[in-house]
Amino acid sequence: MPWRTGFPAMARVRRKEFASRVGFGAFIGGAAWILTGDARVALWFVATVAVQLLDAAVGDQIMKGRTGRGWASLYSATMALSGAVFSGLGVLTWIGGGAAGQIFAILLPAAALLNTALIASRAAAVAPPIWAPHVAYMLGIPLISGIVSPERDLVGLACITVGAAVYVGHLRLALQRLLTERSGRERAAAELEETQSALAAFVATVPASVMVTDRHLRILEASPDWLASFGLSLEGVRGRSVFEIAPEYFAPFRGAYERCLAGERIHGGRVPSPQPDGTLRYLRAELSPWRDARGEIGGILVAALDITEMVEALERTERSQQRLKLAVEIADLHVWEADYVRRTVETDGAAETFFDYELDAETFLRDTNSTIDPRDRALISEAWSAAVLEDRPFRPEYRVARRDGREVWATCTAKLIRDEAGRPLRLIGAMQNITERKAAEAELRRAKETAEAASLAKSTFLATISHEIRTPLNGVLGMAQAMAGDALSSAQRERLSVIRESGETLLALLNDVLDLSKIEAGKLELEVAEFDLSALMRGAHAAFTAVAERKGLEFNLVVAPEARGRYRSDSTRVRQIVYNLVSNALKFTESGEVRVSVDRTADGLVLEVADTGARHAAGGPRASVREVRAG
Repeated sequence: MPWRTGFPAMARVRRKEFASRVGFGAFIGGAAWILTGDARVALWFVATVAVQLLDAAVGDQIMKGRTGRGWASLYSATMALSGAVFSGLGVLTWIGGGAAGQIFAILLPAAALLNTALIASRAAAVAPPIWAPHVAYMLGIPLISGIVSPERDLVGLACITVGAAVYVGHLRLALQRLLTERSGRERAAAELEETQSALAAFVATVPASVMVTDRHLRILEASPDWLASFGLSLEGVRGRSVFEIAPEYFAPFRGAYERCLAGERIHGGRVPSPQPDGTLRYLRAELSPWRDARGEIGGILVAALDITEMVEALERTERSQQRLKLAVEIADLHVWEADYVRRTVETDGAAETFFDYELDAETFLRDTNSTIDPRDRALISEAWSAAVLEDRPFRPEYRVARRDGREVWATCTAKLIRDEAGRPLRLIGAMQNITERKAAEAELRRAKETAEAASLAKSTFLATISHEIRTPLNGVLGMAQAMAGDALSSAQRERLSVIRESGETLLALLNDVLDLSKIEAGKLELEVAEFDLSALMRGAHAAFTAVAERKGLEFNLVVAPEARGRYRSDSTRVRQIVYNLVSNALKFTESGEVRVSVDRTADGLVLEVADTGARHAAGGPRASVREVRAG
């Protein structure tokens, strides 16, 4: 209820004016005594002081929280009594003060009403108990006096009363307007101060680069980020023009500032901003004019967001896309993404190297296998679909469906993206053109088949030639064996032995040719039989003795006692090994010695061929050892 807040407000106002009311009472009491000379004025002053004390006492109780209806009624009565006592003095001056007293009697309640107007502006809801007695006295005393004293000019008195009322009313309205305007200015000033404080707090805490200027582009407020970007403090920039602070930086924006001061709101793009530490940041700025209480443009609000990370991320993304595009072009890839929600298919890469037609999105979304050649579709479509649905790796190789009939091979992989419910959202895939690889593989197969055919022909030829040579050679060996039974001199027998062993060596070479054919055909087999190792080594030594003598080389054979005896193995293969090693040693040794030794160790049989070979830079012999171990 209004009276619960109005009466305490009124009590506080009247308590502050207690002394002024008592002083005012003394003033008008003195004026009344001068005008009337009536001693009863003193009694009136005593009554005035008593009533003011009573008013103050009740008001103190109201301010202490006694705001019930009883106290409100009592306080209303004391205020009305106070007003009646003040205006009651007008009765004395009206009656005994003559013309001057009557004017004084009219002005006394008028002045009281002006004071009431001041109070009513602060506690309007409870003002009637104060101004009601004053209005009653101001209007009633002249009229009642005219009625009681007919000799007085009733019309003139009424005009005086009405004039006083009109005067007081107009004065009260003017005063009320003055108070209203003053209150409005104070409220506007308070709101402006509050707004400026809120703006300053906002600018100080906003996570962006913000500055506020006046119409002359002088800094009013600036955020910490804006100050940090220039290495300045708010005290150092406030009141200074932006062109004074950083002329080279702000000069390019002069036109934008002028447009903004003309009322345009400007959305800026990416603006480079050099920092005090030498780094470069990027900002996105927006310029807006701000308006004062009159609605006029008061300056510019500039807000800039730091988009350096976004710019760098975009540049990295752009570079990554460039690298990816280059890689796609180099690798001859075609990348695609089928969106089942938007019903679109997006592609990138060398699509023209795969297809001779433009891919239809709806057809592809209905059946992703439509791009596979019908000859290969049945072979891979089911397995590929299962792999995609189960998210398993699968890289099929197939021919691409084309309308011109040209054969293009591709290998492809794809990944299906699903939502939380398992419904397909997107299918992402990549194809690589492997037509050249397939052609190379086919050419390689043909070359392999050709080489295998040539090798088979060679093996057949060698086998045939070997058999053809073996027949006369067996005749030579047979005759040498027959001659060995005749009576021969020792020299003849030795020569016959060399012929036989050389023939056997030639036969071994033919066997080697046949072995090569068997190796190429994968049919080489060992013939295991008993043989005397010492006899085999002496035969090899005898076969190459003449060669060693012609080159002037020492050619020695040593078979250790532990190695002598009979062994089970393929003697022909052992003889081939010995002949090869000895032949190489004699071939590459120009002077010195070739030594053949056979020994038996815990690891098995050891065959060693050592030669001095070519001389090294110092002139000494170089030993060359060729060792064969047999378990």
